[in-house]
Amino acid sequence: MAKLSSPGTIAYYVSGHGLGHASRASQVMSLLPHQWQLIVKSSAPKWFFHHEVSRPFELIKEAQDAPPVQHDNFNIDWNATLSEGERLLAESDTRAEREAQWLVDNHVKVVVCDIPPFPIRAAELAGIPSIVTANFTWVEILRDQAESSKIASSLVEAQRDLYSRATLALRTPLSFPMSYFPRMKDIPLIGRSGSSIRYRLLKHFNLPPRQRLVLVYLGIWGGKDVRPQVLTKRDDITFFSFHDAPDPIVSLHNDQWTFPDVLASMDAVVGKPGYGIASECMINAIPMIYYPRDEFAEYRVLSDGLQEWGGATCMSRDILIHGPWDDSLDWAFGATPEATNGDGARIAAEQIVSITRQPDL
Repeated sequence: MAKLSSPGTIAYYVSGHGLGHASRASQVMSLLPHQWQLIVKSSAPKWFFHHEVSRPFELIKEAQDAPPVQHDNFNIDWNATLSEGERLLAESDTRAEREAQWLVDNHVKVVVCDIPPFPIRAAELAGIPSIVTANFTWVEILRDQAESSKIASSLVEAQRDLYSRATLALRTPLSFPMSYFPRMKDIPLIGRSGSSIRYRLLKHFNLPPRQRLVLVYLGIWGGKDVRPQVLTKRDDITFFSFHDAPDPIVSLHNDQWTFPDVLASMDAVVGKPGYGIASECMINAIPMIYYPRDEFAEYRVLSDGLQEWGGATCMSRDILIHGPWDDSLDWAFGATPEATNGDGARIAAEQIVSITRQPDL
């Protein structure tokens, strides 16, 4: 039987800030039909895509936006962030023309962005549709800075214009209105659903049956800011992390333990309020304890969404670092949140493929 020819190529552009965008995008990519060629452009770690995307793809290590510059879990270096954003904006016309030619040369039929804005203009020049999957964009990230910075104001204006050229925006829950997109479709959360492996964890680490299990997820910087004595006073709790963290937190490795299955096995999660971990706690009905991140624009909508869900509580940054965690942990152990619909990846994948047949929507 003759092999069916590919209908074309999907180009997926992913922000490299943290792993949240890469995680969300990977779930959509995994559900794209295999007869489509898939090329991913991102500065996110190569290992992460290869671990999370369960279909063939080509990865080009290339930054398409300038993520907020951070040196720890809590602060943004705005001078460095705006400087890099200004540099990219100055190159935007040249980059768009070069990228448009690349799209044509590689027979790309649709561009998907999570959340770089510049490829949207390249898609427009190449005469192909573009889709953005988002709960916020660079417009929201830089909006507060724009009140006092001319550079930030220029970036917001330019990026608002770029996003307005998108063929379609797929907006998940925990989002801003993003009214600058001319066409928008609301979809459910995009997140992984796990299967509990609680018994396996208890047996592997020789823990008693009634032991409380808590995942500490503070992003790529791990739990290094947390004082170890915060965690040593509760012998009825075992803390886990997928990043390097101080004792007594138990470090898990991706090659041995599957993140969504570990998450689904927990009694609670202590984590940064980011889209990825928040959505997966909601999808798996795992209580979440989070801390304020007022310097991050998306915090306000994520916090509102978590509070509305009812399965999350906020503790101060000072308590996160110095303790005690007991009140928040005991609240989480008594919480019984409901699972939230996490079918967004399937719907997004269907929209990406179908838009090639109706590019003008």
